Amino acid sequence: MKFDRTMPGRGVDVTCRLENAKVYLEWKFYFTQEGTGMVRVRVTDRNGNVAMECLKSLQEEEPLEGILLQPHLWKGSKDPYMYVMEAILTDGKGNCLDRLHRQLPLRELRRGTSCSNGELLLNGEQFLPKVVKYTLSEGPSEAGQQRRMLEDMQYLVQLGANCVLVKEREPARLLLQFCELCDRWGILVFVMEGEAPEGYWAQDQDRKLWLRCDEVVPEYGGGEGGLFLPESQCPSSLYYKYKAKWSDAPFVYLAPDSVKKLPSGNYKVNCYSNCERVALYTDGNLFEFQKGQGEFVFQEIPAKSPSVMLTAEGEGCNMSISMHKLLTGNFFH
Repeated sequence: MKFDRTMPGRGVDVTCRLENAKVYLEWKFYFTQEGTGMVRVRVTDRNGNVAMECLKSLQEEEPLEGILLQPHLWKGSKDPYMYVMEAILTDGKGNCLDRLHRQLPLRELRRGTSCSNGELLLNGEQFLPKVVKYTLSEGPSEAGQQRRMLEDMQYLVQLGANCVLVKEREPARLLLQFCELCDRWGILVFVMEGEAPEGYWAQDQDRKLWLRCDEVVPEYGGGEGGLFLPESQCPSSLYYKYKAKWSDAPFVYLAPDSVKKLPSGNYKVNCYSNCERVALYTDGNLFEFQKGQGEFVFQEIPAKSPSVMLTAEGEGCNMSISMHKLLTGNFFH
């Protein structure tokens, strides 16, 4: 008899409930076959200190429960703190039959009861979903798959996303690895049950809460309308448009594909930023200051040299682009 690793949580499913600065935990176990014995669960913090230990006989019908006082909660990308859970399965004589280790985020995601719009609450605080669709791609090797997911995760965190949508038909093993990676990076996973023109339904990765979204959700990956170009894997302008809405770290981005020659002979460019004020320099000289939010459009920009040389500056951040004038007409348009 062993833990059934094809089941939720690799054989151990955990329910977390937060109440009065305490976390109530309930464990559900899945085994490859029925039998007798004991299950011991040990929860340790990041420093290896034992925070909780529970013991249950397999003959007991009641679920295994425990209480953790003053827990360090998982708070998304700001603080994706993880405990370590060890579950040990023994026979009637105390011999170890199986054991497993798993990262354990302590969090409670639920829907607000006092709000008509059904807002989401993470650990009792309002949670605004910033959702991106994500498709898991199976590569030639497991190491290659993990490397690709890790690279994508870095882009998603920089984007400011805090939730990803995945399809239910994704391979179970790959989906489990992805969920564990998202836990470490502070991103929630929702599994899509269906999709229609008017919206979609999805469940969180712990299969405890349903989510419905009627808004357009950007898709991470190549193809038309995606946040990345199909072959170069460079973020598209749409990526920076969402980053300007979601990200907290100050940035400016001059979109090369937006540079266009106007009938007057001057140029225009779009700048995406989460700064309130952006300055544009052309050939090193200040051209214009703008106040705004998200997208800044600069027009009638003079360019006397053979190249268009532009620099955008925000609050402690800047970016420059330089491109030959011919490219503004032939390469991007």
